[in-house]
Amino acid sequence: MSLDQILPAIQTEMGQLAGRFQWEINPVPENDTENIEQNSLIRKLPTDVRHRLLSMGKCRTWEQGEVVYRPGQEIESVYFPLDAMTSVMVNLRNDRAIEVLTIGPDGFIGVAVLCGCLESDREVVVSATGAMLGIEVGPFLSLTKAEPAFRETLHHFMLTVKFQSSQKTACSQLHPTEQRLCWWLLTCADATGQQELAITQQHLSWILGVRRATVTEILQMLRDEGCISYRRRRIVIEDRPALIDRCCECYTTVESYKQQLLEVAP
Repeated sequence: MSLDQILPAIQTEMGQLAGRFQWEINPVPENDTENIEQNSLIRKLPTDVRHRLLSMGKCRTWEQGEVVYRPGQEIESVYFPLDAMTSVMVNLRNDRAIEVLTIGPDGFIGVAVLCGCLESDREVVVSATGAMLGIEVGPFLSLTKAEPAFRETLHHFMLTVKFQSSQKTACSQLHPTEQRLCWWLLTCADATGQQELAITQQHLSWILGVRRATVTEILQMLRDEGCISYRRRRIVIEDRPALIDRCCECYTTVESYKQQLLEVAP
């Protein structure tokens, strides 16, 4: 079923939701566009489309560990991370969990609404503190329908989501924790443009689905080799090429795919 076919039903349902919730939209100030354009999807949009999008949204800072969506929760807004990082998690029995997708300033959260789903099927958690631009689903879908450039940009991101998710599945089964951790650090640094990452060892262990002691041991080894330095709640990438050498091929595979999409993007 195409997006044009499902939009009317979605917008009708969102109209009903609007009667149950008091929406509060605080437009982003025009002079704040530099910060908003930290998100690469927003930055790619034509100027007029970008301004329309920003007029619909509101920004706030999200702290590490905050839950954006829970499984089964109604999706009232989609979010464009500006300098925050988020993790899509699969929660299992005995309080075990593992990350299956990383989304930062190179994407947006709430992809399911483009497929007509208004409930989250997974838990989405903030993994690195930062700001996100939130936009209510109704106006977001209306703009998606009205602006082909916006729609195409989002569709390219959906392809990235599918590719990264399948790569993470393979990686979690076939590659050691050390390589997976290096991949996560590089992905976070690339998306935020920062080499200093605000994340705790406890949160890293939760994302990777391993014991904290395992993360501590790996970080100490990477520090001893000069790849990183770290202190409480901060990890700094000191030698990026060395960290890439330590990483599995999944990092370069996903980045190459993203580059291919950029070359054909509108």
